[in-house]
Amino acid sequence: MIDPMRRILITSWLVCLTAFAHSQWTWRNPVPQGNDLNVIRIKNDNSIWAAGYVGTVMHSEDGGLGWEMINLVGHARYTNFIGLDWPGDSTGFAVDRSGYIYRTLDAGITWDSMYWETEEYLNASCFTDTQDGFVVCSGGKIIRTLDGGNTWTPYYFQEPVNLNCVCFTSSLTGYAAGSPGYILKTTNGGNDWNAVHVDSATVLRCMVFPSANIGFVAGANGLVMKTTDGGLTWASQYLNDSASFSSIAMFSPDTLILNGTELGTISVYSGPVRYRSTNGGNSWTRLQLPASSPYSANLTAKTGGVAFAAGSWGSIEKTTDYGNSWISHTTWVSPPLAWGAGIYGMDFPTAQIGYAAIDEGEAGEGKILKSADGGATWFIQDTASKFHGFRAVDFINENTGCIGGVDIFSTFDGGQTWIPRVLNLGWHGVKSLSHTENGVFVAVGYDGIFLRSTDYGQSWINVPGVPNLGYRSVCFSDANNGFAAGNSTLLKTTDAGATWNVINEGSYIFAIDFPTPDKGFAVGSNGLILQTTDGGDTWEQHNFPTTDDLYAVRFYDADTGYAVGGTEMITGLVLKTTDGGATWHKQFIPSNYPLYAVATTGNCAYTGGLWCYLFGTTNGGIQVSTGPPTNSQVADAIIFPNPSSSKITILDNRKFPGEKKITILTVTGKTVISEMVKNQHRLEMDVSALPPGTYLVKIQSSETVEVKKLVIQ
Repeated sequence: MIDPMRRILITSWLVCLTAFAHSQWTWRNPVPQGNDLNVIRIKNDNSIWAAGYVGTVMHSEDGGLGWEMINLVGHARYTNFIGLDWPGDSTGFAVDRSGYIYRTLDAGITWDSMYWETEEYLNASCFTDTQDGFVVCSGGKIIRTLDGGNTWTPYYFQEPVNLNCVCFTSSLTGYAAGSPGYILKTTNGGNDWNAVHVDSATVLRCMVFPSANIGFVAGANGLVMKTTDGGLTWASQYLNDSASFSSIAMFSPDTLILNGTELGTISVYSGPVRYRSTNGGNSWTRLQLPASSPYSANLTAKTGGVAFAAGSWGSIEKTTDYGNSWISHTTWVSPPLAWGAGIYGMDFPTAQIGYAAIDEGEAGEGKILKSADGGATWFIQDTASKFHGFRAVDFINENTGCIGGVDIFSTFDGGQTWIPRVLNLGWHGVKSLSHTENGVFVAVGYDGIFLRSTDYGQSWINVPGVPNLGYRSVCFSDANNGFAAGNSTLLKTTDAGATWNVINEGSYIFAIDFPTPDKGFAVGSNGLILQTTDGGDTWEQHNFPTTDDLYAVRFYDADTGYAVGGTEMITGLVLKTTDGGATWHKQFIPSNYPLYAVATTGNCAYTGGLWCYLFGTTNGGIQVSTGPPTNSQVADAIIFPNPSSSKITILDNRKFPGEKKITILTVTGKTVISEMVKNQHRLEMDVSALPPGTYLVKIQSSETVEVKKLVIQ
């Protein structure tokens, strides 16, 4: 056991980080936010709270019309809240699946980390009052507090049950359920737990008790179970074999609502499903949901027919008629339609006018977003046209520009009309566009695409004599000089793109930008940052300590610039420099998905990425740390060699390293290696048994969480 006092973080640090979160990059698409939500609670008549990924805690004080976001920056990137309880008006608890338990004593203004669980995952929570609470975990573990979260005591059930839900009907009587098919009961306030039902063929995920004796448990294969005698016996119903229920709530003891997913009969993807009972669970009726309904992980309900549902992509829905109809409280300018959908290109030709290019991934569609108010609001252009996916956009001025992907279009009226110029360039097609002031455009892309226009994008020809590469970026530094990057090759032109020569090989570059004719930057794989100060004749490497790929770079002037990127499905990264690239600082971005495009007009900057997420800042963003203040001796860990095929070394630069949990996971989140270490600055791990591929190394201490990318060759 770790000394509980070592788990308590410095309150002033968390207060500071919470304040930072309000002044950082904010959501533009969707709004109020797009991180998956796992839990939603009705605190009182008008106060609604929800929480989920990236340390997101959000609340509405007007019944769901307006929302305020808080991201707990200290642990936010890898925090996934699965529990949220309000046992008092000012006292609340938020529980992170990876082991952190937070408490607020000021109605959610600030949150303190009170506990860190190192052995098991946390799955659900229940507080009977401001002092007494329970959290159920994987491995049959239940942790309990009797003093408002200051200290926690573990209880180990004799079987390694993955406990998914917990509910108390009084200060003494409570229930917990999970997989495989156990229902546990305590009658002495959690001192002892006994199995009152066991069925190893079932998976139980949610429960609710309308009264001391009547209760419901639901889970996989459409199973709903009811007890009328305090858990002694249970009656089962199977509503839908393809459904998996994740949440159950009640409007009244007789009227209940079930929420979950079901496998599609046509599509391979799961869809949302809800059932309602108006006779105390004796029978259930399937509710009709719109075809576009999002998946919801959790429901909360109250008397009068009001309920809220929260789930994927930050979706929040509300019903006021017992679930017959639902109103979405999440607004998309452009929703993602399929896997791979994202914003892949952005450009602001003026401080007020901006454009963004969308590729809808597997759906094969493209969209053009425009802002006319400096990025505050965005709208879809030319919705009557059928576009293929777009990956790049570049404007000479607010009216004249080109957009490219599978096809190339140009406009001379600010996007009111888009004229097709080149069609059917193949999957993804054009990846990057760049222009000179005299009307020359160059477009590059996959499969050796290298096109040039000398009439403002009206006509295009193939550029001869260039290597047949997969090109990612092109950029002009002045009217004659430009650069293009393909695979690990850098090309240069001195005649406005008519001819190109290879000048550098070995660096895998994804994006290039020149704020001045002499000064340029290139970013790429594994955190690569290159800088030139002599017009591209020589390039110097400035590695920021990250293994995340950098997909885009854009400078406002010679000193101020941003680079963005991330790791697929794991991290979103924003770096900023204000000293011309001499140093780069990480900024907090409330997303765990990679960013592919960035644009800046000074203090205003915008970035977009996977799932069509779009963020903006109007104050230039504020540098934040990823852990406690400097005097707490915390610094990023270093992993080498990376890539590796046999062993890796993890270096911890903290003066007092303390106890850490090292976990290596696949990119889908499956744990493949896990180890606890104590007071070690240097740790060697054997990874020779891992198949080649990309992995994540999660380094978790009582103070912070770091996740590094690891490549196994």
